Amino acid sequence: MFKSGRTFAWNQWRKLQLERLYSETSGSSLARPERNSLRCSLHYHGVMFESLVGKKNFSLDRLATLCHIAKAGSIGAATGNNPNKQSLYSRQIKELESFLGIYLLDRDSRPSPVSEQGLQLARIAQNYLTALDDYVAHCQDQPTRIVIGAGESLIQWALIPKVLPRLRKYLPDANVVFLNCRTQAIIDALQSGEIDVGFVRKNAVPRSLKTVGSIPLGYRLFVPKKLRVKLKSPVTFKKMGDLPLALLEGSGEFRSKVDELADRSGVKPNVVAECSSSTQLALLVAQKECGAILPSFAGTQLDETSTDSYTLEGFKELERTMCFAWSPKRAEIRPVVERVAGLCGELCEPTGGL
Repeated sequence: MFKSGRTFAWNQWRKLQLERLYSETSGSSLARPERNSLRCSLHYHGVMFESLVGKKNFSLDRLATLCHIAKAGSIGAATGNNPNKQSLYSRQIKELESFLGIYLLDRDSRPSPVSEQGLQLARIAQNYLTALDDYVAHCQDQPTRIVIGAGESLIQWALIPKVLPRLRKYLPDANVVFLNCRTQAIIDALQSGEIDVGFVRKNAVPRSLKTVGSIPLGYRLFVPKKLRVKLKSPVTFKKMGDLPLALLEGSGEFRSKVDELADRSGVKPNVVAECSSSTQLALLVAQKECGAILPSFAGTQLDETSTDSYTLEGFKELERTMCFAWSPKRAEIRPVVERVAGLCGELCEPTGGL
């Protein structure tokens, strides 16, 4: 259906045009290298621009549809299994494929995900469509939309209390959106253009992204003073004794470390509650129900006058270094991204307060 010769033919045609341009100018004052290079560059960009505009089967609507499908995972997921919308999306993708000469969907799988080439195009389109959206919003005096990704507890305990006020101060017209995502999902969204800045583990950031800041994120034991527990840092499970404790449920890395340390101490923790998130655990501590092992950032939201906190023995290996990451490619077409990253990075300095 599609011929790989289209790209080859295009490159050959472009080469011939550039050679013709050089030969036409070789006997004139334009033959100086810097003038020749400038003229060739302008000629090249003009041809590329004309090859896209006003062409059948290629439009912003079709590119936006591809971005929507790439984000959702399939046409069915993107349309909510609405048959009319499915038909529209399917037709638009086939029209794009006809124009480009490549497959945008992997039809060997069901449901059909976006192909690797389709994902590449979706990333490009996402970035440029966002930049166009920024420009239109600016022309219409609408706020600039800034999307920041992080884990739910970090959004509540670090970003909203510290980052949001700073962005409000220096970018008062911005519409700031916080998205709750895991680190890998944030990395993917940064590269696709769905997220502008991410607060992520530093060791997970690929070279294609830039980072700023280096913030250690460890764990502490938070205990309501109402429980009248006498402890000294660093605390072990043996020292906790019968302290009522709430823990994260499941079998993740954190819970595995808790079980390992408890077994090593020969003590069974007095677990009175299990929760699916750190924010739920913090709520139990705030209500003075029990103690909990929480990320150190939780201390910013718990009342110091009614809560004690302690360091923990054996939790050092769970400590993570966090940073703010962003895509330099996205920043080239959307300068506000680097501005936001810079403002976040200033909070990571010793006097920044984060």
